[in-house]
Amino acid sequence: MPHASLVSQVSSTGESAPESIAIVGGGFAGAALAYHLLQLQSPLRIRIIERAAQLGRGLAYAVESPVLRLNVPATRMSLDPERPDDFVQFAGCEATPRAFLPRREYGAYVEARLMQAARAQPERLQVIRGEAVAIEPGRIRLADGRCVSGDRIVVATGLAASSGACSWPDDERVLDAWDEGACERAARASRASKDGRMLLLGAGLSAIDVLSLLESAGHRAEVVVLSRHGLLPRPHSAQCSPFQLPSDFKPAPHQLRELVRWVRAVVREAARNGADWQHGIDALRPHIPRLWQQLSARDRTRFERLVRPYWDVLRHRAPINALAAVEARRARGKLVVRAGRVLQCHAREDGLDVSLRLRGGERTVERFSHVVRCLGPARSLEPLLAALVHARLAQRDPAGLGIVTLEHGRLSDGAGQPSRQLFALGLPCRASRWETTSVPEIVRDAVALAQLFTREALAANRLTTA
Repeated sequence: MPHASLVSQVSSTGESAPESIAIVGGGFAGAALAYHLLQLQSPLRIRIIERAAQLGRGLAYAVESPVLRLNVPATRMSLDPERPDDFVQFAGCEATPRAFLPRREYGAYVEARLMQAARAQPERLQVIRGEAVAIEPGRIRLADGRCVSGDRIVVATGLAASSGACSWPDDERVLDAWDEGACERAARASRASKDGRMLLLGAGLSAIDVLSLLESAGHRAEVVVLSRHGLLPRPHSAQCSPFQLPSDFKPAPHQLRELVRWVRAVVREAARNGADWQHGIDALRPHIPRLWQQLSARDRTRFERLVRPYWDVLRHRAPINALAAVEARRARGKLVVRAGRVLQCHAREDGLDVSLRLRGGERTVERFSHVVRCLGPARSLEPLLAALVHARLAQRDPAGLGIVTLEHGRLSDGAGQPSRQLFALGLPCRASRWETTSVPEIVRDAVALAQLFTREALAANRLTTA
């Protein structure tokens, strides 16, 4: 069945079949949930609300340039835990399963698998093009006035790029890292100017992506990478390791300071077992939600403010060859990494004057042809979640990092009670679980949520037919 035939024209009344799941967001998290619901035999009907033209991509995988690569080996990116080599086989990289493949190829894989599952059961999935602006139990309102109903509603909204604390001028030379076309055009324009010096605000994986785009587009002027601590991502290990946290390893403490020491002990334990430090960090991943929930709200806030920059460069690593290209640019004198922050930015006819405060207190004003914001996801609540909090259908996290979610991503309402109908998946669960935005974790949670919904639907169906 062709993709277009899955698009549903929803009436203004929003009527839907009983036992329906409405998924707000058709990026990776929403697509993963829909895929696993389709894999299970149940009477559930599924509706995905997505404003973009393609499913399963979101910001991360809706890219075209082949230089934008996954930061996880292909062998760990399967949509189906029962078939761990599924993406490897789709991409035809059986000979190099640990390759870091283009992100666009992964987006195509996710959409292809979802459409394949939908063609087998065409009556179960509808795709609704639109933007959700309000959610209440049983109903979602879209920006154009339509309403979509669902017995269970899952908020699976993904990344919304941060613009930082500075007030930016409305100028086409201030770009965002996710806008690959604008970055490539800026690189080409800079080649033709006398000074194509560029500022990348943020030093994480998004900055590595932009540097790759600039290099491929022939940008040869100086690039300044500025972040609060001036830390670039660390490399992935060149070898595979089966290291797991020993069952008799000392229990993790519940206070942040002692927990940091405990994590260092885990890394040392990995080294004693012949593994790399990266494998020690990876061994913690299944335990992170529990470790995070054991911390007090005060310690979670302190982690975000004091520890997160150091944790992120260890946890969210880059392929070795990508970092090698960055270091080669630095060796040519065309890359400078600084610690500091932007105070102001003024647009001039011949460039952008950016006021910087560097580590140590030094202030300087420097001229750039373009500024690219590589700041990752916004910290503030997106409007949809903020509206749920305002309506007391969701509860703000005590540490101020998002909303409270319970087991299976179930929302906690304003009175602290578990919601019967509202759930979250992926990024909206981060405040309560922290490790919720990587493919393996999203797949794990999508499988568990699909199984929960299917069990409930089958139990309800047996009661009504008894």
